[in-house]
Amino acid sequence: MDQQFTLFQNPKPLPNRYRLFLGIFPDDDTSHLICEQQSHLREKFGLSGRPRPRSHLHVTLHHIGDYPDFPESVVAVTTGVWARVIASQPSFEVMFDHVKSFRGKPGNLPFVLVNPNGNTALQEFHRLLITELIKHRLATHGALKFVPHVTMLYDEHSVPEQPVCPVRWTVKEVVLVLSHLGATKYDRLERWPLAGD
Repeated sequence: MDQQFTLFQNPKPLPNRYRLFLGIFPDDDTSHLICEQQSHLREKFGLSGRPRPRSHLHVTLHHIGDYPDFPESVVAVTTGVWARVIASQPSFEVMFDHVKSFRGKPGNLPFVLVNPNGNTALQEFHRLLITELIKHRLATHGALKFVPHVTMLYDEHSVPEQPVCPVRWTVKEVVLVLSHLGATKYDRLERWPLAGD
């Protein structure tokens, strides 16, 4: 009887290997400035976490999902939706002028750049895009809650919110990224320029 039950048990799910997300990345000059901030602030606050690689500095617009295999069908749907929506959206500026630690796993708290007072254009852009993704079941209404940030490193210490030298850049494209979980590797699958760029 036990053997028969075992035969009909569901197989153990495979571990997730990939993460699919939509993001915006700073230009080269801005990413260089953020790296300088990383080094300075890491020393100032006595942080020991490894700085995020320069090529990984970004703002996540939407975490689509985690998958055990390459999510080909999801990529296809996402590409179709975003190519239509983004084509009519103009470029806009973002600015980050504070740092703080987010809550997280003990010993692994995200230390981030934020802007508690604005980024209105980014907030509106995010709202429009998530609303469209909800129609295609690529997002839920919970995804409308959005705190734009750039993660600089992860650390065991928590830093309270405080002002820093502002960094800003003009957002000219949205990128569909495949992250290899646990490997610190990003594949930029698609890039969609905003209107006028």
